[in-house]
Amino acid sequence: MNTSPKSKIRIGGLVGALLATGFGLLMLLTRLGQGFTNLSYDLPFTLRPHLAAGGAAIVYIDEESYQVLGQRYHQWDRSLHAELVRGLEQAGARLVVFDVYFADDTTNNTAANRQMAQAFRESGKVVLAAEHEESIQAGVSMKRTIPPASLFRDAAAAWGIARVWRDADFGVRQHYPGAAPYPSLAWKAAALAGADVTLDDSQTFRPRWLNYYGPPDTLPGISYHRVVRGEIPEGFVRDKVVFVGARPLAGYAGELKEEFRNPYTWSNHRFSAGVEIHALTFLNLIRRDWLVAVPSAGEIILIVLCGIALGFGFAALRPIPAIAAAVLLAVLTGMAACLLMWQFRLWFSWMIIAAVQIPVALAWTLGLDTFRLYIEKRLLQHSLSLHLAPARVKQLLKRADLRRPGGDEQMISILFSDIYHFATITARMPPDDLIRLLNRYFEASLAAIHRHHGTVIKLAGDGIFAIWNAPLPQTEHQKLACLAALDLRDQLIQFDIQQGSLPLRTRVGLHTGMACVGNIGSRTRIDYTAIGSSVNLASRLEGLNKHLGTDVLATRSIQKAVENIILSRPLGFFRLKGIDEVIEVYELRMKAPIAESPDEALAVFKQGLKHFHRREFRDAQSAFRRVLEIEPRDGPAAFYLDQAAELDRRPPPPDWMGEIQIHEK
Repeated sequence: MNTSPKSKIRIGGLVGALLATGFGLLMLLTRLGQGFTNLSYDLPFTLRPHLAAGGAAIVYIDEESYQVLGQRYHQWDRSLHAELVRGLEQAGARLVVFDVYFADDTTNNTAANRQMAQAFRESGKVVLAAEHEESIQAGVSMKRTIPPASLFRDAAAAWGIARVWRDADFGVRQHYPGAAPYPSLAWKAAALAGADVTLDDSQTFRPRWLNYYGPPDTLPGISYHRVVRGEIPEGFVRDKVVFVGARPLAGYAGELKEEFRNPYTWSNHRFSAGVEIHALTFLNLIRRDWLVAVPSAGEIILIVLCGIALGFGFAALRPIPAIAAAVLLAVLTGMAACLLMWQFRLWFSWMIIAAVQIPVALAWTLGLDTFRLYIEKRLLQHSLSLHLAPARVKQLLKRADLRRPGGDEQMISILFSDIYHFATITARMPPDDLIRLLNRYFEASLAAIHRHHGTVIKLAGDGIFAIWNAPLPQTEHQKLACLAALDLRDQLIQFDIQQGSLPLRTRVGLHTGMACVGNIGSRTRIDYTAIGSSVNLASRLEGLNKHLGTDVLATRSIQKAVENIILSRPLGFFRLKGIDEVIEVYELRMKAPIAESPDEALAVFKQGLKHFHRREFRDAQSAFRRVLEIEPRDGPAAFYLDQAAELDRRPPPPDWMGEIQIHEK
C-alpha cells in the first residue's frame, strides 16, 4: 500500500511531536533533566557583560589573615572582631554583616567576648548570623533555628539565618529566604539598609533567583588583616554594607573550606565563598533586580507547544534543511532566553527545548529517511573500493566501530609516493590527456598496493598515502609495505614503457611508527585516515628522494624487518623539517638473496659514508667519485660528494655526529 507524502508528514509529524513532547516533559518534571535546567540558568550569565556591583564590599577571613594575625583555625581571637568593627565604622561603612556564627565559646577568654559585644553595641550597625538545622528523625522532619549567643545577639542590631540553597551540583542559584518566622541574613541586612522590598512582610519568603553580576571577586573584597591594621583604601567601604566571612583555605577540609559553584564555574573553574552569596543576595534585594522563574504550568505549556511544532515542522523538511533549521532554532532559542533574562530578569528551562526537544525531533526525522541511508551505504562501498581491495572493503563495512568518529594509537607502516617533476608534466599536457594519464597511473599504482593488502588513505594530486596494519591487523605489515613500494616502482617502469607519453617516475617514502588511526568524518561519511609525527616523517622521507636522486627511501624502523629479503644500502643520518629526531635512512633497491656477492659500487659507497661520518671528508670525496665512475647516475654519491666538499671547506661543529640538515624549499 502506497502512502502519500502528505500522509507521511502527518504520521511522521505526529510521532515526532509525541516524542519531542514526551522527552521534554520527562526532562522538565524529573531529575533526569536537572542538568539542562541548571544550564538554562547558568549560560546566559556567561554570555552577558559583567555588571557594576556597588553598594557592598567583603572582608575575607582568609589564609593570609590567619598567618599575619597568628590565629588558629576555629580559634579566632574575638577581640580582633571588635577592632574590625571599629575600623570599618571609622572608614564609613553603612552596616557590618557577619557571616560568622558566634556561639557561646569557652575557648576564647571572657574579656575578648565582652570587647566584641561592646563594639557591636557601640556601633549599632552589626548584623549577625544564625544557624538553621534540618533533619529527619524516625520519619519526622525536624527543624531548628539556633540564634547567636545572647551576649552578642543583644548587642547586635539584628540577626538572620546564614544558609544558602545548594543544588545537587553544589551550585547556588536561588535566594535562601530563611525559615519562618526567621528571615535570612541578607534579608535582615537589606531591611536595616532600607530596602523597599522588606517593608512588606508578605514578600519575605517568596521565591527569588540570584542575579549574578559577574564571576567570583566581582564584588570588591579586602583581606581581614588589612582592615584590622588600618590599611583600608580610601573610600573602599564608605557608605557600603560590608560582609565579613571566610574565604576557603588551601589545604583545609573543615567548614571553612565550604564553597559553591556559580554560573561561571563551567568556564573558569572558580567557586564562590558563602559570604559572596550572602552579599550578592543582599544586593539583589536592595536593587530589586533578582531573577524570576517562569511558573511550572507555563513551562509545561511551552514544552508541549514546542514539541508539536518541532515534530510536524521537521517532518515536512528534507534532512539537510531539517538540520539547518534545527541549528537555527537552537540558536534562536538561546538568544531569546538570554534577552529575556538580561532585559526582563525572567528565565525558564530553555535548554530542554534546545538540547532535548530539537535533537529528538530532528533524530526522528532523519530516522525516517532509511532509503537514503541505504543509498549512502552503497555509495560508501563504491568509494571505499577505490582505496581498498574488495575483500577488505567487505571486512570494513562489517565493522561498525570503524565508521564511528574517533581514532586509536597503533603501530602502522606508512607509504607516501608522488611523481617526479609532475608540475613539468602538467604544464606540457592538455588537461584531458593529463586526466587520462593520471587515471591509468593510479590504476596501475593502486593495483600494486592492493596486491600487498595495503589501505589507500588518500589520493592527492599525483600523490598516494597508504598504510598497513590498519584498519585490520597484519603481522607482516613492514614486509608488505616494502614489497608494495618496490612493486609500485617496477609497475611504473612497465607503465612508462607501455603508455608511450612523457616518462613517469615515482618517489616513495616508508616508515613504521605509532600514529592515531581512525575516522575523522561521521557515521555516514568515512574519512578514514592516520595522523601524527610518524605520518609526517614518511611524507618528509618521500620528499628526501629528490635531494638524493633515489626512488624508495625507508627508515631503519621499517628496513630492519626486510633486510634479509630486500637489498638495501644505508644513506646516513638526516634531520628533516618538522621532525625532532635524527633519522637513519636506507635506500631499498631490489628483492635479492642476502647471499649474493656484494656490488662494487655499493661497497665503495659504504666506505665513503664511513669516511664522511669520521670527518675524513677528502677520503669520502675520493670514494664517492669512484662510485660515480662505476655508476655515473648514482644520486646519493653525487649528493654526498657535494656535502663532503662543502664540509671540507667549512668544517662542522665539534658535536656533529654525521647528520645532514635538509632545508626544504
